[in-house]
Order: sequence, then structure tokens, then C-alpha cells
Amino acid sequence: ADVSWEVDLFGRVRRSVEVADANIEASVEDQHAALVSLQGDVAQNYIELRGAQLRKTTAEHSITTTSELLELAQKRRDVGLTSDIDVVEATAQLTATRAQWPVFDLAITQAINKLSHLLGQEPEGLRGELNAIAPIPPLPPKVPIGIPVELARRRPDIRKAEANLHAATAEIGVAVAGLFPRLTFTGSGGFQSETIVQLTHWASRFISIGPKLELPVFDLGRWKTIKVQDVRAKEAAVAYAATVLIALHEVENARAAYGADQDRLAWLDLTVAHNRDAWLLARQRYDGGVASFIEVLDAERTLQQNQLLQAESRTAVCDDLIRLYRTLGGGWENTNR
Repeated sequence: ADVSWEVDLFGRVRRSVEVADANIEASVEDQHAALVSLQGDVAQNYIELRGAQLRKTTAEHSITTTSELLELAQKRRDVGLTSDIDVVEATAQLTATRAQWPVFDLAITQAINKLSHLLGQEPEGLRGELNAIAPIPPLPPKVPIGIPVELARRRPDIRKAEANLHAATAEIGVAVAGLFPRLTFTGSGGFQSETIVQLTHWASRFISIGPKLELPVFDLGRWKTIKVQDVRAKEAAVAYAATVLIALHEVENARAAYGADQDRLAWLDLTVAHNRDAWLLARQRYDGGVASFIEVLDAERTLQQNQLLQAESRTAVCDDLIRLYRTLGGGWENTNR
């Protein structure tokens, strides 16, 4: 049996422990980055699913309205109040709206399959749970982002770069300590004999205890090691600064996108409200015989287009919020992970 203990006279052991701890921290941050990426992908695909369902619901409402207009046009034609052109136009708009259904169904299927894949299930594995239409989750009334330069530090890539920088600087300390003497206390003991029978005798036992002193003399390789570690530390510092700069740009871009899409959604909400009023007025004018059927169809077509844009914008705002969370390293409610 052998044992040894080095007296840490110049910090070599302490700095070696710092290197090991920093490397472990970097590995832990890789795990955090994987978790943030997985959670973000799940959230974004879920929003895409609900957004596709919202667009399909919008198309269904438009089909119902257009079907009512088609029925009205047919009745007016039958009594001679209008011509076949109104019926043909209403039929064309109805079929055009129905042609959008396969696109929405495809988007729903793809989103469900992506979620199934992310959660380790077979294709269509979540169809029974997610096929029922549900609204897009509401946005929080206020997002307390705070100062991006502080919150961005919670990103796993920044924390990993910081750990790598810590490890690189600690390696310099290890290399510098290698220039100085090393004092080690060693001990060994056991049994030694020419025959197995004699191993139990006291004469077969041995023990050795004593210090060991290493004096590095004219070892140019140690000086080169210091220079190499110094260059690596500088590279790690540059990588850390670059990571922080990229993070700040991503945070700022995510904030800008979130604000811009919120403004766009607000304007689209107003536009849809006005389009709905315009459609009601056109319908009343048509019922009163002072407007053409084309005017009603144009109002219905415009309303449907802007409602689809409204649904897409609502999806985009939620997606922007998820991206903002991702650029900040995940949710900021739990600052202690």
C-alpha cells in the first residue's frame, strides 16, 4: 500500500482543483444549454400548433359566412332579384376558402409530429391529446426584462465561456507553480517474502515513510508551458467577450421583434374590427338593394384575409416572447436555477 500527500507550498494543487471545478461547471452549462434549447423548441412548436388551429378556425367561420351568402344569392336568383353571376362569385369564394384547409391541416400535423419527436414519442403519438382546438396561451401583461447586460449573463453559453476562462487562468497558476520545488510526504508498507508461508512473519513486514523534494532545474519546457497557457487564457478571454457581445445583440433583437410584432398585432386588431363593421354595412346595403353582391364578397374577402393575418401575428408575438426567453437563458423567475 502506498500513500502520498503533497504540501501545497506554491498553490499548484489549489489551482489544479480550480481547473477541475471550472471544467465541471462548463459541462454543467452544456446540460443547461441543451435543456433551454429543448424547452424552447417544445414551446415554439406548441405555439405553431395552436396558431395553425386558430387559422383553421378563422377559415371555418369564413366558410360558414360565405355559405350563408351563397344560399342568399341562390334564393335571390330564384326569385329574379339577381343573376347567376352572384351565385358563381359566391361559389368561387367558398371553394377558395375551402382550399386553404389542407394547408392548415398539414401545419397542424407537422406541429404535432414535431412535438411527438421532441418528447420522444412516435409520430401522431400526441394526436389524441393535442388534436382538440385550444387557444394560443395569453401573453403576460408585463415582461420584467430588466437590464439585458445582467440577465444575459444567465445564458448557459456565457456561463460556459466564463468557466472556460476561469479554467484557462487557473492553468497558468498550475504552470507557474511547476517552476518551484514540490515537497511530498510518501509512505508505503506491506508484506514481502520468498514464500507464502513466511508472509505472516514479522520479518516479512516492511514500512517506509519519508519526504520527497523535487527541484526543477533548467527545465525550459516548463517556461514554454507557461507561455502556451497564457496564450490559451487570452483566447478564452476573447471568446468570452465575443460570446457576451453576441448575447447582447440577440437579446436586443429579440426585444425589438417582440415590441414590433405587438404593435403590428394591435393595429391588425383595429383593422379587423373595422373590416367587420364594413362587412356588416355591405350586407345591410345588399339586403336593402342599394349595393351589389360583389361589394359584399369583397368585404368578406378582406375581412378573412386580415383575420388570417391577425392569427399569424398573434402566433408571431408568442413566438417572439419564447425567443426572448431563450436569448436570456430561459425563464427569469428562478434566478437560482
